[in-house]
Amino acid sequence: MTVTRVEVGFVTGAGLVEFYRDVFGLTEIEPRSFPMGTLRRLEAGPGVLKFLTPVEPAVAAPVEPGPFWRRRGLQYVALWLDHLDGISASAVARGGSVVQEPTEIRPGVFTMLLLDPDGNTVEVMADAGAPAATAPGAGG
Repeated sequence: MTVTRVEVGFVTGAGLVEFYRDVFGLTEIEPRSFPMGTLRRLEAGPGVLKFLTPVEPAVAAPVEPGPFWRRRGLQYVALWLDHLDGISASAVARGGSVVQEPTEIRPGVFTMLLLDPDGNTVEVMADAGAPAATAPGAGG
């Protein structure tokens, strides 16, 4: 068996698709309608980010205080970009916040942490040593 693609789903209200589309330069795929709500999708490299807006608004899950790594379960999504230039300002301008500015974690590899407008943690990574045409991730 071979995994050929990964898709990550969010349950949200309005505005989250626009945040990810505009901050990360992702391309929207045609939406799909289901009895429970509308599913909008964004191409993210070889994967897809999916956003379900339910017909009846979803309730927010309780979040324990503290960093995401202290809680079990799916806690963050990671996106690899070809660079991190302008991501902080773009995220803040669209309702997100910066938890950690870009930090070099090993030679040429940078990470930063954002919160999207719904409070989801987004780890943003860039390999400065990789050629832009072959860098992993979702175009930046």
